[in-house]
Amino acid sequence: MKRRFHWAVVALFLAIPSVALGAIPPKIINGVLDLREWNFQSDGPIALKGEWVFSWGEFTEPGVLSDAHLMQVPGFWNDTENPQQPGEFLPGQGYGTLGLRVLLPAGAAKDLGISLEYAQVAYSLHARGVHGSEMVLANGTPGQSQESEIAQRLPSTARLPVSSDGSVYLSWHVSNYHTMRTGTWTAPTIGPLST
Repeated sequence: MKRRFHWAVVALFLAIPSVALGAIPPKIINGVLDLREWNFQSDGPIALKGEWVFSWGEFTEPGVLSDAHLMQVPGFWNDTENPQQPGEFLPGQGYGTLGLRVLLPAGAAKDLGISLEYAQVAYSLHARGVHGSEMVLANGTPGQSQESEIAQRLPSTARLPVSSDGSVYLSWHVSNYHTMRTGTWTAPTIGPLST
């Protein structure tokens, strides 16, 4: 009896992950996320976790990053090697841009939104769509100095503008002059807008 109970428990635990996981989300690789096969209605929203392109010490437009390296999102830039000083890590205080290109499924673009819980400590998220680049989310004011930064941490959601080819370039400006550990504590999420 104990042996049957043991195997029933093992079978239950093996079955739960396959049911709970649903569709396996694609991974962000080298700053590109291919969602062309993703069905937001059946697969749900997707967190933009993975290898974003990162450019330290500059704020750039979506799709334009110079001297860029990869950084895990979510993640701390203190854990990222300084491109100007190999073998050294970036300081906790400063600013930079994270970039991502998202390829979207046909027809999904008009009803998508993007949300973000927060980043440490100020950010603005820009997207390049049909009408050019626009700021879609912001928390405080990211700055190139402590004097120009306004820190804030609130969740935010907005409609996601998409280009005519069904893709979107994201440019996430983040700054921190108030804490020692900084970066992206959470990842933005793309999903259907609530009606």
